[in-house]
Amino acid sequence: MSCRELTIEPVTRIEGHSRVTILVDKKKVKGARFNIVESPRFFEKLLEGKFAEEAPRITQRICGVCPVAHHLASVKAIEAAWDCQPPESAVKLRRLMLIGQIISSHSLHLGFLALPDLLEVDERSILGVARKDPKLASCIFKLNRFGLQITEAVGGRAVHPVSAIPGGMSKPIEGERRDQLLASGKECVEMAYELAVLVDNKVGKKEELIECLNLSRTRYAGVTTDGRYELYDGKVTVLEPSGEKIEFEAKDYSDHIAEKTVPHSYAKHPYLHRFGYPAGIYRVGPLSRLNVAAELRGGKVAERFRSFVKKFGRPAHNTLAYNFGRAIELAYTVEQALNMLEDSAIEGNDVFSTPHPKAGRGVGIVEAPRGLLVHDYQIDAEGLITRANIISPTTQNAPSIESETLLLASNLFPHAAANLKHMLSTIEIMIRAYDPCLTCSTHFVELRKSA
Repeated sequence: MSCRELTIEPVTRIEGHSRVTILVDKKKVKGARFNIVESPRFFEKLLEGKFAEEAPRITQRICGVCPVAHHLASVKAIEAAWDCQPPESAVKLRRLMLIGQIISSHSLHLGFLALPDLLEVDERSILGVARKDPKLASCIFKLNRFGLQITEAVGGRAVHPVSAIPGGMSKPIEGERRDQLLASGKECVEMAYELAVLVDNKVGKKEELIECLNLSRTRYAGVTTDGRYELYDGKVTVLEPSGEKIEFEAKDYSDHIAEKTVPHSYAKHPYLHRFGYPAGIYRVGPLSRLNVAAELRGGKVAERFRSFVKKFGRPAHNTLAYNFGRAIELAYTVEQALNMLEDSAIEGNDVFSTPHPKAGRGVGIVEAPRGLLVHDYQIDAEGLITRANIISPTTQNAPSIESETLLLASNLFPHAAANLKHMLSTIEIMIRAYDPCLTCSTHFVELRKSA
């Protein structure tokens, strides 16, 4: 007798299109698939034959939610291939632009996608949040706008920035814009902290969800500098469930990370070489960044971080901790944005160092809002890209989302006869906690000959 299928289609309140398929035989779950059905984008192929300096302008079009991360990973890859080091003031501007992206993306996810579940509003949307707490909704919009204002001021546009170029930045930030951002940031910093407190309290009261989503002990990957929290540059740190750490340079990622195609998804499944597949799957994103970092310093945020560790342990494995981690990161990055805006070096005109193109391979890695992002280019002597590989955060999280869907369905299905809708809704909450960006993740398509 064949298995029957339970489906969630579409998975709601995420970016992109996906379907969950759960295979059930009698009273047992036999399998689960996280089907990413977003159309493949072919950006890696589109880059072939293009001049390398065009790549940062092309790849920021991969996604409208996290274009800054693609823009910066791309320009870093080119600079690595050309052995080009941008001036310190340019690096500071890039860091600020990336922080702006984190602020806008995290506020968007928390307000529009996560809070409707945490607050249990009748209308599971930002409209429901606004009706229940208009002040909270207003804070969400202000935080999101602050992040976009930073991106526009530094990147030239609020979405799809253009200012990062091989060798540095095309322009410094204007003094008047810096002052305006400082004023906005000072208004937002307390809002971000209060939001972190709210998420802390709401997550803490979700005892049933916490128990349901305590699914697996896995590995985590993120960028660190001397063990500290990092977003723009550093070594890749892989944290074992035991607490042991493995570190490697960005250029060596392919010695550690492999990619596997699966027949039911347009996204590949990355895993760690040394452990094989599926034993070597790992997670990235806010939860991973807080796990791999030795500590998180900074004002009141340190207090929330201690609360995070107390609730979920260290390393934290519970998937619901993603939402709390995202709120902590939001408060932390608003604090960091203020510190960077007060640095007069970002106004300096020394933001560009002339690059000297040559043949070579370059790897650029940054932390996108959803986690580790890899751009890997091979460039020839004419300055043309001959090969490109891009590994997005959601691609790396997809295997974990799928394995946790199976675990969660297996745990809940025997008790779901009276309320199957509740089981499927809980699976969506779990997937939503990862904040998947499916547009970025599709890099594979199966070609078949016609009869």
